[in-house]
Amino acid sequence: GERTAEKLVEFLNTRTGLEVQYSRPAEFTTSLTDANFEKVAYDTSRDVLVQFYAPWCGHCKRLAPEYEAVARAFQYEDTVVVARYDADGHKKYSSVHGVTGYPTIKLFPRGSGEHGSAEGTLSASSELYTGTRDAASIVNFLNQRAGTWRTPEGSMMQGAGVIPDLLPVITKQMKGGADVTRPIQLPGANGAMNDLKSFSAIELEAAVIVGRLPENQLREGSYYMRVMSRIKAYGVDWINTEKLRITRLLSPAYKIKNAKFTELVIRSNILDAFAAVGTAIALEQ
Repeated sequence: GERTAEKLVEFLNTRTGLEVQYSRPAEFTTSLTDANFEKVAYDTSRDVLVQFYAPWCGHCKRLAPEYEAVARAFQYEDTVVVARYDADGHKKYSSVHGVTGYPTIKLFPRGSGEHGSAEGTLSASSELYTGTRDAASIVNFLNQRAGTWRTPEGSMMQGAGVIPDLLPVITKQMKGGADVTRPIQLPGANGAMNDLKSFSAIELEAAVIVGRLPENQLREGSYYMRVMSRIKAYGVDWINTEKLRITRLLSPAYKIKNAKFTELVIRSNILDAFAAVGTAIALEQ
């Protein structure tokens, strides 16, 4: 008979008279059909990876555990969906997206289309995955496209959220100087230059860099700006105070999971980056 765990348990029950219950392992991959394909794959707020497969395909069967591992790795990322579409049982969207062989993996990036948009436009906006068909390679591909920081095991990468381009700016701020406190000036209605006291020259420099970041790194960039603002208002000791608060929230006692946990880990790493700069400056003096 069919060589699956479920069928094996059924066979043994029949032969032995036992009534062992088979429990399916949790599945993290989202299953797509013709009924829900557009709602999931064309969701403009998420990066959606879709595997077009056929149940009889040998390559698809070999890919299945690797692909499920990818879905498990991204289970706590609210902006990433790892899905699969039975292109043999549901043929509509394999035709729409030009799928002629299995497995075919395509990424539908967030913001790439709208519900009701022309199918041709949505098809053109998808990206064909051409890399190696193993979990590590696919996870790396998704991290690059979605701006995430996952390892193949699902944990956060070391240094997740840290933006190297902002290092020179935070170094200037941590060293102090005129730019840290000097307000930027904007022309007023009468032609005179007015101080914008809530925004310093160094913050403007950082804002320019953040404004050039890809969309999927704006969350991290905005937190850099927040930290700089807090340091200006409360001094560098605020870093340690905030780090202790976040560390407490990340402890098992608070049971924070999913996207909020990810956000706190990224914030903790960014605070570590500021603290490391402060330590390096102290050693120079």
